[in-house]
Amino acid sequence: MKRRKDTLSELPKKQIKDFINGEVTFDKYGGQYFWVNEPKGGCQMLAEMRGWGHIQNMFRNEKDKIDVDAAAKFQDELGQWVAEAINEKMEKENLSQNLVPSINFCKLSEHELERLIDFLGYLEIFKNSKCLTTFINGKCVEKRWESYSGLIVTPETITAVGQTSVVVMTIEKFAKMKSIFI
Repeated sequence: MKRRKDTLSELPKKQIKDFINGEVTFDKYGGQYFWVNEPKGGCQMLAEMRGWGHIQNMFRNEKDKIDVDAAAKFQDELGQWVAEAINEKMEKENLSQNLVPSINFCKLSEHELERLIDFLGYLEIFKNSKCLTTFINGKCVEKRWESYSGLIVTPETITAVGQTSVVVMTIEKFAKMKSIFI
């Protein structure tokens, strides 16, 4: 029998995302199973929580008796924690893989753009300044501010203009940091 040489990191991430294609939850009814709630309804078992022998031995009292209720509560909390960690990982993967093409700085709401520009250190542009938007064929291609010419927002980048132009934010960087702003 031939052994597979691929490791998990070498497998295409699409295969993992296809299998875990919804929110992961931990069995709320004492079954110790992790479930994927599928987008079209229904659920698929993902994994089973193991380690009851070790967990129960963590909850021995002074008489060396096991507090089964405390151990069961701990196991449920651990299962919930693992499910949340999987969901966070999948969300992070989806942001880095799928969100980049859908970001358009020109389409961010004024509040979202203000928060982003504040993070970048250019908030003074919003003080008593009117946003001037340039449209071509009905699409925003650039935003500048009436009293501040040092910052240009395009669909893909935010650029600081001075002696030299420097791109201070790209859609890729924004995608990785999106949770800070929105």
